[in-house]
Amino acid sequence: MPLQSQASNLRPGAQALRRLLVVASLVAAGCGSHASTATDAGDGPAVPTPEAAVEAAADLASDVQPADAPADGAIGDAGVDAAVDAPTDAPLTDAAPDGASPDGPTTPWPRIVPGAIISIAFAPSGSLVIAGSIAPAVDLGCPPASPAGSTSMLVAAFAPADATCLWASRFGAAAGTFGSMAITPAGEVALGGVFGSSPFDLGGGPLPQVLPNWQTPFVGLFAVGPTGLSHEWSTTFSMETVGQGIVGMTATPTLTVAGTSAQEFLVGGASVTRCCTTTDSMFVVPLTASGGIEWARGARPTSGTDIEPVFGYDVAASPNWVFVTGEIDTSADFDSVTIAPAKSITDAFLAAYDAGTGTIGWARHWGGVTVGVPSRGFRLLAEPGNTVIVTGEAADGADFGFGPIHSGSQENGFVARVDTQGKVLGVASVPVDAGGVTEIARRADGSFVVVGAFRRPFTIGGTTLTSDAQGDLFMADLSADLGTWSNAEVIGSPGEASVAPIALASDGSLAISIPFAGSVDFRGVHYTAPGGNHLLTILPP
Repeated sequence: MPLQSQASNLRPGAQALRRLLVVASLVAAGCGSHASTATDAGDGPAVPTPEAAVEAAADLASDVQPADAPADGAIGDAGVDAAVDAPTDAPLTDAAPDGASPDGPTTPWPRIVPGAIISIAFAPSGSLVIAGSIAPAVDLGCPPASPAGSTSMLVAAFAPADATCLWASRFGAAAGTFGSMAITPAGEVALGGVFGSSPFDLGGGPLPQVLPNWQTPFVGLFAVGPTGLSHEWSTTFSMETVGQGIVGMTATPTLTVAGTSAQEFLVGGASVTRCCTTTDSMFVVPLTASGGIEWARGARPTSGTDIEPVFGYDVAASPNWVFVTGEIDTSADFDSVTIAPAKSITDAFLAAYDAGTGTIGWARHWGGVTVGVPSRGFRLLAEPGNTVIVTGEAADGADFGFGPIHSGSQENGFVARVDTQGKVLGVASVPVDAGGVTEIARRADGSFVVVGAFRRPFTIGGTTLTSDAQGDLFMADLSADLGTWSNAEVIGSPGEASVAPIALASDGSLAISIPFAGSVDFRGVHYTAPGGNHLLTILPP
């Protein structure tokens, strides 16, 4: 499942990413791909991992004014237009570009949602579920009752056909925020995040906090009813966390979660990550059906006095393996395996644990040759056969087993396929200068849709994309063998947006939630709305 968080608190270097800085990768005359044959991974090609990141739309919103007066209109592209249904408290403009007129059938999409959406997913019932930070005053069409102490933590579901809000639920207290969401095969909604003050109640009673004012990670599972979510179980971990707490989550069907701990993580009195007040450590935890801990593992700096962190950004699970990705800023211990960055800046890592026992299988890392340029792993996607897809950003010179990437760009977005031994079977990358591949979803035919961030012109699948000075988002299709890019397009918005959550429906429809502050251009239409918002829409197959 995704990574999707949009509001972050990472250290300055990583902050440009959490909530998020993600950039798509491609290589070959500016963009290309490689597939391995008998190349031995050895210590493993470096697989760049994304930073936990989804930049909060609320953060993007500061000091940006709407470009146009709010108005209703229609959006059109490739023969499909969508009339925008704007909540009364979310003024917007969606006029067609000058001289253009909409053509094709209309639908109620898109919608402008004030606030930050950290995750979207299609439920087995077909509804589109969103989770994020949406103010209680916002009317999505089915406003839930706002219990005392409720704040912006909101989960809501929409009918894909007509954008009707089906239900909505609010949770928590002022100091709580979502970091991730997953939907189980049975249709339950799992939520992860962090809270910093008590009482914090998801429906099963106040959750314990490690210490007053400490950021405590939480996980909860909820059944879906006609009017919203009902609590099944919720839990916290004995640690202080970083950023949005639980930033990686997958359901297969039980939950596995990952994130970064700012202090020692204790399970049954035993330390999972070594205690250091000066640094941060990655953790990964598979949970039982009732929220208990199956096992817990972590990765931490080799030196107990090292101030450099190890961040965990996403997790994926297959029948035999649990995979974690993120970044290492220094030599790091993954239980019995130790890896170190290529240079004195971050490397992307990918680690594999035995799904039954938690025993470390291997850890691979990838980085560039230039000091000061980061590599990070952002998203994971488990595949049939136990292979895993990892996306992120890779510094110039990173080598996945097919020779160093030298694209003329300081950073490259990438998508790599890795087997059960940690060998990279294929990689696609693209020069982005600053950014990476931050979101990925797989279609039924095995091909992919990717979203990333970029800040320099590059050509992908025969299309040349350009951004503004601060960078833009792009979306493109990628073939199942990682060899061919197509249908590339720019999503333009003032500011430095880096992540736009996506989800694919069973019929091939694509949902996307685009963060913007003031205005955004998508598929030939210019939208405006004051403050921080998300442009939420469903695109037909």
